[in-house]
Amino acid sequence: MEELKKKYYDEATQLVTDLEDAFLRVDEIGHEQTVNTVFRAVHSLKGGASIFGFDLVTDFSHHLENLFSNLRNNKEEVSSKIIQIGLTSSDILRKLLDNEIDEKLEETINSIKSEISEFLDIHDEIIEVSTNNEQESVNLFCIEFIPKKDIFLDGTNPLYIIEELDSLGDCEVFHYMNLPAFKDYNIENCYSSWRVFLHTKEHKEAINDIFLFVLDENHVEIEETKLSDSFNFKKFRKLLKDSFNPEHNFELDDIKSYIEKSSELKNIKKEDIDKKLSNFSKANKITSVRVDNDKIDMLLNIMSEIVIQQASLNLFSAELKNQNLTKITSTLESLTKQLRETVFDISLIPFSETISRFKRLIFELSQATGKEINFRVTGEQIELDKNLIETIIDPLIHLIRNCVDHGLELPQERIKVNKPSEGLIYMDIQQRGDDIILNLGDDGRGINLEKVRQRAIERDLIVSEAKLTDEELLQYIFLPGFSTAENVTEISGRGVGMDVVKQNIEMLRGSIRLSTEAGKGTEFILRLPVTVSIQDGFIFSTGDTKFILPAQQVINFSSLTKVEFDKIYKNLLDYNGREIPVYNLADELNLESQEHEIRYLLILQHDENEIAIIVDQIHSKQQFVIKPIGKYYRKLFFLTGATILGNGEIALIIDSTRLLDFLKNKTEIK
Repeated sequence: MEELKKKYYDEATQLVTDLEDAFLRVDEIGHEQTVNTVFRAVHSLKGGASIFGFDLVTDFSHHLENLFSNLRNNKEEVSSKIIQIGLTSSDILRKLLDNEIDEKLEETINSIKSEISEFLDIHDEIIEVSTNNEQESVNLFCIEFIPKKDIFLDGTNPLYIIEELDSLGDCEVFHYMNLPAFKDYNIENCYSSWRVFLHTKEHKEAINDIFLFVLDENHVEIEETKLSDSFNFKKFRKLLKDSFNPEHNFELDDIKSYIEKSSELKNIKKEDIDKKLSNFSKANKITSVRVDNDKIDMLLNIMSEIVIQQASLNLFSAELKNQNLTKITSTLESLTKQLRETVFDISLIPFSETISRFKRLIFELSQATGKEINFRVTGEQIELDKNLIETIIDPLIHLIRNCVDHGLELPQERIKVNKPSEGLIYMDIQQRGDDIILNLGDDGRGINLEKVRQRAIERDLIVSEAKLTDEELLQYIFLPGFSTAENVTEISGRGVGMDVVKQNIEMLRGSIRLSTEAGKGTEFILRLPVTVSIQDGFIFSTGDTKFILPAQQVINFSSLTKVEFDKIYKNLLDYNGREIPVYNLADELNLESQEHEIRYLLILQHDENEIAIIVDQIHSKQQFVIKPIGKYYRKLFFLTGATILGNGEIALIIDSTRLLDFLKNKTEIK
């Protein structure tokens, strides 16, 4: 029962997210679809809540259901007042599902109930009954329900589902039995199935809602045929009863024939019926299943261990030089890589699943500040590691707060400078190789660079004569406590917490840059890895220390003779006909390196340019598992973790962007 209750909780949480998203997308999806979406979500919430002891959810959902039933029946638009009631109701339902009930929540619930009652009372007085001759269309649904044998163990009674279907309209139910031999009979199993013919004004979504909690593991097929009022269900029902055979299901041709014979005006074309019922056997097939987050994490952990053991097997095979073992190892390595990619695909979720909370945040901030805001998102269907998304949400919320509070102007201020009264906050997500580039910005007033400079001087970070580029000045914004805001508001303070934002992003092996233009706006550019667990990388060594670089960060590599090494002048190297900076990693990291006749170059990408590093040996390319590193290494910010090699050695993981920033700064200080 607890497992089933948890399943309801997961479903209910998603339903609350869906209805919240519908309120935030009224202008996009339209008023009618918003009302229908919310009504179905609330109806589904209420349907399962009482079964699992969420009585407060049942009670509160009933009030919401009445509100949106009223809106749906009267085809009314969703006003800003209704949106506010809906968003507050979303918060209430989340807390009720999490059992976070206190005096303040009870006050909020009572307040919302009063607002709903007041709304319904007013509308009851002005409702006009339509006097036209139009009638709602009626539909015929053919439903096949074959429960799994152990459905009773889930606490589900299939007869309750049949009763709910019967409540939607005229219903004829046919029962089938598939009994095993007596010796195989188990009283805890279900051997029944049903074929239901439902004549109703309800839409297909209402029927889907009834099967909501059994769709994933049971066979449910629903096919709809739209009918005119001339259809006679009583006649159709009699034809079905007369031909019912408990040993055989109804044939599609028979159903088509009965529909034709039951239509008094014969205005339903046979080809239309054929089209409606031709895909009956294909309807509502299960295409996805819900997986608990803990199970995904466990799968990723197991996959990590498999990758480590695969590396050990590769090393063992190379030492033995057994042809058969080498062949088996190679095949297994290929399968391991396919398995790894499949496991990663399972752990990836569309970034769009988080967008609703940003929309909600902007809606609330707009109400609080009086600023008109258009939130535009592109690329939200790109999929990311779920753990990365969970970690990046808080930094993005902080950046959005800054955009609203200190970036965007009030409508009257924008009009004075020939801007539209509605400000823009945009979020653009793109995938480049194994990296995600996320641009978040606004079209507001921008950052006053002179203020940044003055604040840096006041804090003795620079001298007044210092000549810094705009990019260098903007880096001070990411220092702890650095702010140019004259007044700290409840929403944000430009710079306050920006150091934490940067730390959280770098913790994910990502980076953040900032650009701004006075009067035009500010943009944050985030670079993040698609995944944070397992990657392909190049293992190399300098001195006695082994390192590993993610494969996507390495453009090329080549050998370097001692003669070529001695020709390097002023840290410049000829690469493809142009000079690029080159660094000897041993010298830069103070590592002891023996003399070698041949060394190796790794060509790395840095922004739009290439940079080379010199290392002693390049060992191999392999998959590696990212493990956290100890406090001693955390001062070296270009190290993002460690990995265990096949022979048990430890290799330190380097992020090329951070390494090259470190080398560049080190050279400038010299």
